[in-house]
Amino acid sequence: MNIALRYNWTPVENVPDVPYHFPQEVSQHLRDSWRGPAIYRWIVFQQKPGNLQQFYVGETDLLHRRIYQYLNPRPTQLTNQSLNAGFKKELEDGRKVILEALCFEPFNLEDISISMADLTDKWVRRFLENLFIVYYSKSGYTVLNE
Repeated sequence: MNIALRYNWTPVENVPDVPYHFPQEVSQHLRDSWRGPAIYRWIVFQQKPGNLQQFYVGETDLLHRRIYQYLNPRPTQLTNQSLNAGFKKELEDGRKVILEALCFEPFNLEDISISMADLTDKWVRRFLENLFIVYYSKSGYTVLNE
């Protein structure tokens, strides 16, 4: 099986042309722009986003709701609690945390075509989430997924 994936990570904007920074509240612009499913990554960096330090890759059926869950983790949401505390510590240490979402061109797995429209399928989202976790881990990045 061959996978050739053309993709980019797009900054999730809280207001036009301004990336979302943890722990900002979710704006109406972000809600309107991201009304559906997404593969996303939280990036922790020192000076500028291209200077990757570490990140977390995730998937969701509704991005703005997922952000809210990271900002306001419930007692049973251990991953959300852990990331919330970890991101706050990174901010205290002078780092920044932003959010990006995956955009990709349609690609094929054998005779199966997968496009952005297929992100409504949780198994497609989990496949792509895990693909990027493995890819970045094997590439030597610090991936915060447990």
